[in-house]
This record gives sequence, C-alpha cells and structure tokens, in this order.
Amino acid sequence: MPMTELNEPSSYRDWLALFTERGAELCLHREITRSSDRLRIFLRHDIDLLDAELITRCADFEAEAGVHSTWFFLSAGDKRYKGQGKTAERLIGRLLRDGHEIGYHVNAWEKPGTFEIADDPIGQLDEDLKWFADVCGRPVTTAAAHGIPHHKDQVSNLSMFEPLLERNVTLVDPFIIRGGAAGRRIPHFHHRSVNPLLADAPLIAYVGDSGGPVRKCWSDLSSMMCDGAIVVFNTHCGNYDIHRRLEYRQSAAKAGAIPDECDRVILV
Repeated sequence: MPMTELNEPSSYRDWLALFTERGAELCLHREITRSSDRLRIFLRHDIDLLDAELITRCADFEAEAGVHSTWFFLSAGDKRYKGQGKTAERLIGRLLRDGHEIGYHVNAWEKPGTFEIADDPIGQLDEDLKWFADVCGRPVTTAAAHGIPHHKDQVSNLSMFEPLLERNVTLVDPFIIRGGAAGRRIPHFHHRSVNPLLADAPLIAYVGDSGGPVRKCWSDLSSMMCDGAIVVFNTHCGNYDIHRRLEYRQSAAKAGAIPDECDRVILV
C-alpha cells in the first residue's frame, strides 16, 4: 500500500526510521534480487567526495538503527579524493568490520589525479579493481557508475557495464541509459530504461540526492513505496549540499545550536 499519508522525513535518521516503521526490507546489493513480497529498500551511498566526518556520522546513524548499506568508493587515485587514499582505506576497513558492503564507484574514464580522459580505461578499470581487492581482502562484486558531466558528450562510465560483467562485477545502476550527443555508441545519463538485471521486479524506483536534498523527491517516492517494489535509495553524505551546509552551520552557530541540530542539512 502506498504511504502517501505519512509525513515527509527531514533527516537521514528520519528516513531510516520511516523505512523500518513501514516494515521494509533494507537490503545490500547482494540481497536485492532475491524474491520477496515485501517492499525492498536498497540503501546505497556514492562517495564522490571523501568527507570522513560525514561518512562516519552516517555510518553511526545506521549502526543506531541496526541497518547496513552498500558504500561505493572511488579508487584512491581519483582526483576528487585529493590524495586521501589512506583515509579511504581506513573508512572502508571500518565499514567492512561493521557489516556493510563495499562497491566500486566506477570512474575508469578519467586518468588518476586528473579530470582528463583516460588513454586506457579498461586498464584503469583493472587497476582500480585490484586496489579494491587489496583493501577489502577480496574482490568487490558490485559497482555503480560515477557521473562525469564535463565529458558527457564523449564518454560515460556506464559503458563499463559489459567489461565489469566479464570481471564478475555487477553494475547496479538501476537503468541502462542511451542518448545525448554520443547517441547509440555510449550509454548516457538520460532517457532511462530498466536494467535487464532487475527486469522481473514489479516496480523499480531510483531516488537520490544528486543536485539537492532527497526531500524534493518525496512526492514521487511516497507513491512508489508499496509491497513488492524495489526502491534504490542513494545518498551522498552531504556532498551535494556543501555550500548550503556551510551556510547552515554558520547560522546555527550564531544561534547557539549544537552540531546534531544540523542533521537536516548534513545527511539528507
């Protein structure tokens, strides 16, 4: 039954409580395709920027709620991590010890340490997968494509769908995408169609905070949360709300607010 009568959550903590109260099955990637008549929520985090404070806070919230999620990290050499490879390794180790799942946030189309297009993306893919296997102590089996809009008319990490499958890694993005100036040659970020790996699911909804808070998607999500459905719930631990988060923290500090009162901005 849709849950349109419920109030809109205002923080990540609230979202977790809502899913639990609804009786949803909160799933890791390796659990999402199993048959179930219950509402399934695939909790996913794409770690585009390495903010150890926000990642730790988000993991703490999930520990309090007794749930686990799948965390997609870029490789240590990615320019967005600004040389914080050891920090990424430490965070991945903590998440694995806590029972979370680690995946590869694929960005094989960019050279390490730059935003330039890679000369050998398949070679980069293999190097990244080796790094993950070394850090995790075993190969990763799940991946999510990192969006690179500044190269959108040339390349897309979604084109790694088949090379990853050949390496026993499933690209979990809920859509296989074609369109844009690259046309039929390269999967792209619009004109979405259902991923054939999840084609038997009665309803697949993708909800994320890219470009703004999750609560902007509430009207869509509330109508999709029904028994038997799969909802891919993707948050970035505040990475897309950095400027608003800083402004909020400044105003909250002036008002004498404690850090926990910033949850609405930090983890939506």
